[in-house]
Amino acid sequence: MKIFHNRDRPNYYEIVSYGPKWLTEYREMDANYRYAGWTLDLMAYWLDQIIYNVFPLYADEYTITKFEKFLGIEYDPEATLDDRRRIVAAFYYFGLGKLSRTAIINLIKAYTGCDSDVTYDGMAFFIYIDGQEKPVLVDDKLLNMISRRMPAHLGYSVQIEEKSLLTEYLGFIQVVTPHIVIEMEALNKVAFAENVAVAHIMSTNIILI
Repeated sequence: MKIFHNRDRPNYYEIVSYGPKWLTEYREMDANYRYAGWTLDLMAYWLDQIIYNVFPLYADEYTITKFEKFLGIEYDPEATLDDRRRIVAAFYYFGLGKLSRTAIINLIKAYTGCDSDVTYDGMAFFIYIDGQEKPVLVDDKLLNMISRRMPAHLGYSVQIEEKSLLTEYLGFIQVVTPHIVIEMEALNKVAFAENVAVAHIMSTNIILI
């Protein structure tokens, strides 16, 4: 996500473009240019980061930690920064307030990126997640988000429809043995046998539905 486009190229070249090109031939002046460009690069970075930190999916680790404390999310030391971002985003946008069918669908969409549907039979909720032919990330974190807001007297089940494509390589070897006969004189007839191995590799795709 680019906002101000101040980092499309090093700002050293931006500063150099403001004056005569030949000034860079002097090392002292070129060093000044490079230092000024570096400070502008830092300013551009932090300017972008201030905007990124407003959105949980782009925030840095320090801001994500503050979000977790604010939203009451338990810190998981084994989770990656991207995983923590998804959890915070799910809570930030859809994890508070009244639980409803729309809230569950939006929660799943924010966490997994997949569409889903929710039905209710009067006793329990049934959640169907469309994997859209890709692996679906449904773990304890997502289930805990739903469980914490689900009324205690109601149960729920989660059903995932996904397609996994596995590639299996099978190797076959075909051996061809030609016989080479070299004829000299009638009394010195000698037969030579040469083995030539030709390998054929067949690649098969196994689709599990």
